[in-house]
Amino acid sequence: PDLDCLEDDDNCNGPYDIKENSPTGTTIHKFAVSDVDAADVLTLAIEDTNSRGAETLFDVKFNGDSTQMEVFVKDSAKLDYEKIDPSYVVRLILTDAGGLADTLVRVINVIDVNEAPSIDDATFSIAENAKVDDEVGKVSAKDPDTKTPAYRELVYTIVDKNVPFRMDSNVVKVNGELNHEVTTTYTFKVAVTDKNDPKLTDTATVTVTIDNVNEQPDI
Repeated sequence: PDLDCLEDDDNCNGPYDIKENSPTGTTIHKFAVSDVDAADVLTLAIEDTNSRGAETLFDVKFNGDSTQMEVFVKDSAKLDYEKIDPSYVVRLILTDAGGLADTLVRVINVIDVNEAPSIDDATFSIAENAKVDDEVGKVSAKDPDTKTPAYRELVYTIVDKNVPFRMDSNVVKVNGELNHEVTTTYTFKVAVTDKNDPKLTDTATVTVTIDNVNEQPDI
């Protein structure tokens, strides 16, 4: 049997790039399949030349009339750039019923993509006599892009402007007068946004309770 390039395939030799999280079944590349024995039964296989688990990420199949081999994404859930190797060397194998085989060795690169950060809701309390720039609390956010520093630079902002607080990185700070007798609780949205294009954002609800403080009476 013969496993070869398709006609006019300018990238037959690879390497082939596939974005992480690509849907299961996404085509990575196709090759021509032929056999001089027209009635021969052919089988396909893919092997990881370095035994690093490429077979769990990628697979091969025939097209409808068995004239092509298609390399495709086997399991999107496992195609996570942060959890796997960035590149795999695979052996593509075409075998006939008599055990004769043809093979091609190709490189498949997994490409990191920017993924959205996430931020948790938070509840804090602070005394009403707190001063401007006093720390109220820290919000917790995370970004799944652990391997690409540029993808995990995060900016925190308060969405609701009419609150006496501001963000200093992930720290909520006092930014105005607090008075328990006027307002006992503030509830507002905090957004976390990465610095990429397009920017990806998540929001959380932050609740701050203003604790009463015994104040000196006026005469």
